[in-house]
Amino acid sequence: MTENMRTFLSNQTNVLSAVTSKPQQINAAAPSANPTTVPEYSSEIADYFLDMERVLYAERTYMEYQPEVTDKMRKILVDWLGDVIGEFKHHPETYFLAIDIIDRFLCKKHIPRSKLQLVGITAVLIAAKHEEVWPPTVNDCVVVTANTYTNSDVIDMEREIATTLHFQFTVPTIYPLACRFMDIAFLPSVSRDAVSLFLESSAHCYPLLHYLPSRIAAAAFVLGNILIFVANNRVEGGISLKQFWNYDMTLTSRGITVDELRPIIVELLQFTQKLCSSSSKLQAVRRKYLSHKYHSVASIKFPSVSQLC
Repeated sequence: MTENMRTFLSNQTNVLSAVTSKPQQINAAAPSANPTTVPEYSSEIADYFLDMERVLYAERTYMEYQPEVTDKMRKILVDWLGDVIGEFKHHPETYFLAIDIIDRFLCKKHIPRSKLQLVGITAVLIAAKHEEVWPPTVNDCVVVTANTYTNSDVIDMEREIATTLHFQFTVPTIYPLACRFMDIAFLPSVSRDAVSLFLESSAHCYPLLHYLPSRIAAAAFVLGNILIFVANNRVEGGISLKQFWNYDMTLTSRGITVDELRPIIVELLQFTQKLCSSSSKLQAVRRKYLSHKYHSVASIKFPSVSQLC
């Protein structure tokens, strides 16, 4: 099989995120110094994604239909893929698209546990072809699995995933939606890193697949902002969620309310506290966000669920 035959996807990038105005000035088409963010179209792209997610993700839970794959195995795979993405120096878009591809594929196909890692690394290959300028080679993917699989295994799995999902890879994952919220709120880099911590944690949490990506992205946005607020202020009483998801954000998100987000926020906070603890067996997220490159946001003490109101 030639290289051209193996290349199923063109190198494209999602262009959802845009540098926009502050929350009190909802003007998604504000001029941007970076033309690749296409701010004049960002609002329409976000609206399209918010419509599309209701169709594409009407049902995306699958564990009860997978005889061999478990929630624990999925967590291990997602954690390992975080390290793989770091080793390949890929963008966050690639990571979250790869996780999305895995979950949508497992919704449609029964996979033995012996092939779960193959599905994972092939999803990275497909996502990288879609998002990166220089995606990895098939051999790179084989090497990173310690030669557990062959080049032919990866090529065959790529074909199976692509045809099963009908080559639908421009999808509303949680990352571009979260970028939209962060740009609207004009968040500083430290707050963006905190939001990203919760986004990567949410990718590990299978029960969150019951919720739409926009709701998970919004919950991560709120928790990231709360984490930095707690780090910079002495908080003795309760923390109002409405302070971090106000009326402007509800309008921007086309109706996502605090009451809708509350159960997701609680579940994600509790999950992240466990995932980022020193006793957790999965350390990829904690290790990454303890580094100075990401403002060591994982070292900040998480608020308790009882403080949220």
